Amino acid sequence: MASVELLPSSYDCPHAVLPGALQTRFRTCTFQNLYLWRGKAYFIVPDSQSDYVPINKLGLRFELWQDLEKPRTVFEVIEPMHEGAFLQLLTATAPPGRTPLRAQAELPLVYFFKARKLGPATPEHACDTTPAAKTNYYHWLAEWLPAMSYTLCEFFGRCTYEGRKGLQIIDVMQRPVRASCHRRELYPAWVREAVACLSDRPLHHINGTALRSQLYLVRTAWLGLGPRCRGKPAGCYEPGSGHLPPTPELMAAWRTLVNRCFGQDPARRAALEPLQLLVVDRLVVRALQARYSPEHVRVSLAYMEGLTVRQQAELWGRASVVLHMHGACVGNYFFLPRGAVTVQIGPFKDTYENDVFTGFMQRDLAGVSDVETIEYVNTDPSQAHLITEGSQAAALDLWGELMATYRCPERLARSAARGDQAMHRACQAALCHLNIVLDAELAASLADAAIRRAFAKQGRAVPRSLWAQQDTPGAASAAAAGVDMNVADAGGGLGVVEEAAATAGLRQQSVMAAAISPAAALLHTATGMQLMLVGVAVGASAWGLMSLLLVRQKHAALALPWSLLPWHS
Repeated sequence: MASVELLPSSYDCPHAVLPGALQTRFRTCTFQNLYLWRGKAYFIVPDSQSDYVPINKLGLRFELWQDLEKPRTVFEVIEPMHEGAFLQLLTATAPPGRTPLRAQAELPLVYFFKARKLGPATPEHACDTTPAAKTNYYHWLAEWLPAMSYTLCEFFGRCTYEGRKGLQIIDVMQRPVRASCHRRELYPAWVREAVACLSDRPLHHINGTALRSQLYLVRTAWLGLGPRCRGKPAGCYEPGSGHLPPTPELMAAWRTLVNRCFGQDPARRAALEPLQLLVVDRLVVRALQARYSPEHVRVSLAYMEGLTVRQQAELWGRASVVLHMHGACVGNYFFLPRGAVTVQIGPFKDTYENDVFTGFMQRDLAGVSDVETIEYVNTDPSQAHLITEGSQAAALDLWGELMATYRCPERLARSAARGDQAMHRACQAALCHLNIVLDAELAASLADAAIRRAFAKQGRAVPRSLWAQQDTPGAASAAAAGVDMNVADAGGGLGVVEEAAATAGLRQQSVMAAAISPAAALLHTATGMQLMLVGVAVGASAWGLMSLLLVRQKHAALALPWSLLPWHS
């Protein structure tokens, strides 16, 4: 094997530094002639050269969060090695009877990228279903992938959808245990689907079965994550952090690229004739359909669960106004047409900073698609309910404390620090599965506000004929009867309905759980309208029959006064 000649590696790192960026942290470099073997890239140094290349001093980083990496982390991806030592490594680690150099394959162009952690609770869990996964649809589509796109565009000239041709993206996440899903390449379908917007080659892990069993010569490799980022990662918008926010040009290039990837027209404006009102999951629909003239407003319901990215892009790409709960679907804001307006419903206050995510979206899309968001955050505990199929039953014992503070008790954090993490994790899971029972009058008011704003953004007056003739104060509530049970059936959830005669003042009656056994589900009922409850499981379990104590508590239905809206006149 020693007679086979290896090609020496080389690299070039641009000296220019973007104003405000840190060259010691977020630098990109182009490498030539790297060898992939057994989960690592090797930089071959001729035996005649005594010193190794200082890879750890080049400023290469792969994480958006700066505190997750140290300078030496780069050695997890690429390692300098003298030619003779590498040949010895091949001999020692090759399967019996194999000669890796004689059977080597080539990869013309590779970008090494560290995919967001997908780690499961245990290696046996599927990476796209476990609640312990560290990424979701939003973080991948709205944070991780744009950062990769900014780097490829700004430093390597790949700014368009056509630029994907010939580029191989290789995931280099190497963390123990959590990298298990990466090495097994158990990527969620939406990860692979979205990566295909930047590369026309299959996504592989550097230590996955597709690459691990053979020696590869990488002719050209791009390494490093540039300083541009968007969204939640710390420092994207903070001067002095070393990170930089995206420029309008980079944002426009990313939005154009991802829309073209999924068959959407990035130049499309929000339709007003008829206006397309998309309701995403768990909201009253038929009430809104009855509120507006079908000639002027098309109201549609869609569930994002189970849809491909392309299917979601199609739904959001033709929507003028969207009503949705806070969640991963915010990643679809890139697909909204120019001038669209969204209404984000936050199920509880002061915990996940719902408006921060949409606020960053509005900031970055300003001058690009000019999407606007109306925020509504629930502050009434009686409006909340728990999707118990996704929560651990033990957390239900904490319901009273959760509803008082919308935070997990401090004592659970202290117990977790001492090693008892079960209840703390259960409480966090409960917060992640907290939802809101939306009042029909409130939904109508929010939809009206968004529609008015959509017309105003295009300098148009809202036609009076947009509202159905039968629509009068309180009509939305009356029209809600029979709505949510159908929605629940369509979505696979269980609706719990209690009917009562509607009155002009619309009194709503909520049923909350005051004391719940660990195996019980939390239910809500309402009078004056029917409410959909998604994900409430009723029946016997391994712990026995469920017990439920219900306390009825009356309150007036919520409605949003027009005077609270900033554009009210």
